[in-house]
Amino acid sequence: MTTWTPLHKGSGGEFVLDGISYRIDRLETGADAVLSVVDGPSVAVAEGLGRTPWAVRTHDRFYTFDRTIDRWTEQQLVVRGRSVGAVRQAGRSGRHAAAELPDVPDPVAVFVMALVLDMWREHERRAR
Repeated sequence: MTTWTPLHKGSGGEFVLDGISYRIDRLETGADAVLSVVDGPSVAVAEGLGRTPWAVRTHDRFYTFDRTIDRWTEQQLVVRGRSVGAVRQAGRSGRHAAAELPDVPDPVAVFVMALVLDMWREHERRAR
């Protein structure tokens, strides 16, 4: 689908999807992030990153993500109290993920995956 290119320092990065360039910026708090079209409008905002639950808001939708205490490597998409999809760690390193995010637009799904990979990387860094 695309390749997300993280920033060499800090969080965030860029990706291209269907010829459109997107940028992910983490806000100063570290708990929020914005997905924008490069030189264009914002597409989605993530709030409460690193917490459980956390959320992604677009102009017309609200997505909630949660994890169980024992499953840091899986972030579940929750709708009306039920898990309907997830981003799961693929492999042992925390550098790869597989996602099943039904009804989530592709740019927002890539945003979610990039944020989850960032959370895993930060969690691994703190564990050292």
